[in-house]
Amino acid sequence: MKLIRGEVVSIEAGKQSTLKFGDWVSSGAVIKTADKSFVKLIFLDKSSINIGPNSQMNIEKFSGSEAGLINVVKGMIRSQVTKDHLQRSKEGSKLFIKTPNAVMGIRGTEFTVGVSQKPGFEPVTSVVMIEGEVKFNDIPKGQELSQNPADMDRFLKDGVAVHGGEATAVNSNNPGQPLVEPFKLSLEQLNKVEKTEIPGMTSAEAKTENHKSILPTGLEATVVASKPDLKETNSPEKPEPNKTLPGSMMDLATGIVLPPKEGAQYDAVTGTFVSTGNAVAKVNPDGSLVTPPGMEFSPKGKIIITVEAPESDTQNKGKVVQVEITPPPASQPSKASVEAIGQVFQQNPQLAVQVVQSGNAFTLNQLAPVVAVAAASQVQGPKPASEGQVQAAPSPAPAINLATIQPPTTPVNEVYNPQFVGNQGLSDLVNNSTSYNAQTGTGTSSQIIQQNMNTTDVNISIGVGD
Repeated sequence: MKLIRGEVVSIEAGKQSTLKFGDWVSSGAVIKTADKSFVKLIFLDKSSINIGPNSQMNIEKFSGSEAGLINVVKGMIRSQVTKDHLQRSKEGSKLFIKTPNAVMGIRGTEFTVGVSQKPGFEPVTSVVMIEGEVKFNDIPKGQELSQNPADMDRFLKDGVAVHGGEATAVNSNNPGQPLVEPFKLSLEQLNKVEKTEIPGMTSAEAKTENHKSILPTGLEATVVASKPDLKETNSPEKPEPNKTLPGSMMDLATGIVLPPKEGAQYDAVTGTFVSTGNAVAKVNPDGSLVTPPGMEFSPKGKIIITVEAPESDTQNKGKVVQVEITPPPASQPSKASVEAIGQVFQQNPQLAVQVVQSGNAFTLNQLAPVVAVAAASQVQGPKPASEGQVQAAPSPAPAINLATIQPPTTPVNEVYNPQFVGNQGLSDLVNNSTSYNAQTGTGTSSQIIQQNMNTTDVNISIGVGD
């Protein structure tokens, strides 16, 4: 034990003991840490593993004769494995890290591994590589993994390579594609993870020195590149299509990947998109993503916003409404920040009721126009009162017409009466091909348009009678 804080216990041969600084643990030991507790282990080859709070790590085997095996049951660890560990050949892994649903083979590298499991959900394993390279693969539910090093190396050949500066995850709540494709992590998030010596705790909380930064002293991640090398995300010189945008962020607890915000600039030096203003999400000092009030990330890959129905809604008054929003594909820039979406729903609880009642699933990008409207309203706002006058009351949040942001549908018989094109409301709907659902045999255009233009109906039906 090189460093220890709080309550840390070891279970060996069924016997539990409280660990103290300088204690030794043997192969086969189970290490558990309590809340706000951590421990740093130094192995004989000078490799180190820091175990964060509320974690359990089993040392399955670690000897000088064969590759070691560490089992991270829950919580987070930060490991630095020396390249000369066991003096083994370059063909095999020197250490294996196993979790409930993933395994990684290590030869010499520095990384963090986290295992989280919210009640009612399957576990999520997240990995952030700081230096080096590992092989990583998910373990299908119910499959037993051999502890033979050669078998594990063969199993890892079907996995993915994760390099320094990249992140990946295994989310067993997404059986269709549990393994997240490795991608270059946001420099801001990577820098904070890299500085966090004890995972899950800031340096101030752990009372440790800041870890070395991957960036030069005094240089922030948001200004890491020079202006001539930066290109906006809407530039034609984008990375590979259908690939996760480099510079994306990842929620370490759920494996949700959030792409850079639209307008972020591409840094040709680091090969990542860098936010020069407000990013799509804020990052805590330990590298985890900030969850704005009333919001949470779901292991099912959703952003969940919780609001209370407004007083004016007599039918739902006092009820708590939860809205599920899907993040944009990681291959497309995000058109709004997570926090901005949350603020819009908190200020417009009626919108939450509308979304839930509509039964439609919206993406963050589909709701981005609503954020723009709300932001513009706040910017304009009421004019300050002149000296001696009473300050004007804040303007109410703008009214939202859900019909203008409904999910894309395939129009049928796109026939409408040209005389109504001059109507600005209809013009807006028609010009936005994702804003209406045309159907036949529903009555006359004039009646239906008059009925729907002033309501919050999701689908506007345009007949062909005229």
